[in-house]
Amino acid sequence: MPCTANVLAAYGPFPTPISLFCLIALLVVPTGCNDAPKQKENANAVTPSAASGSASAAVAPNPPSVDTAGKWRGHFESEQETTEVPKPHAQRAWRKSDDGIGKGEIELSVSASGELSGAVTGALGALRLQGEADDTSLRARLSPAPGDDGFAGWLLLTAKDSALSGDLRVSHSKSGQLRRSRLLLERVVSP
Repeated sequence: MPCTANVLAAYGPFPTPISLFCLIALLVVPTGCNDAPKQKENANAVTPSAASGSASAAVAPNPPSVDTAGKWRGHFESEQETTEVPKPHAQRAWRKSDDGIGKGEIELSVSASGELSGAVTGALGALRLQGEADDTSLRARLSPAPGDDGFAGWLLLTAKDSALSGDLRVSHSKSGQLRRSRLLLERVVSP
């Protein structure tokens, strides 16, 4: 090993205790000498012929099934979400609020490419939806209108029996106001 030979050449045939410690450390700890073993080639590595496919196919989400593309509409009733606060922080009392509790309506559109957009109106305020859909689920972020400090969150839907069902969860920018709702959406216009 060239590294060991360099140490012995520097300190002579009878090393001092410190140089002996350094020698042992060099033998035990990998160093930057160019003696590193070559890495084995990965059997699953992408070959040039396999990589010749479309790059967009590798990163594009799966397009939605015929069952999810189109326009959807539903009604919901949001309710307060409860949380457990750990004891060291339990003395903090959040202001009670009925903001965001009540009825609302949701409308969304799913394009053939899987892009999801829409809106929520009602007790939660005016929220925008943006997300994506594939064969198994629809996922979207909910955000308030620009300049509004209202509710924001997410929804997750699944397609079953010609309907979309799932959950909506949001929180207010003022904290302590968590809301949830079960969703059931029906098709408005076929693709």
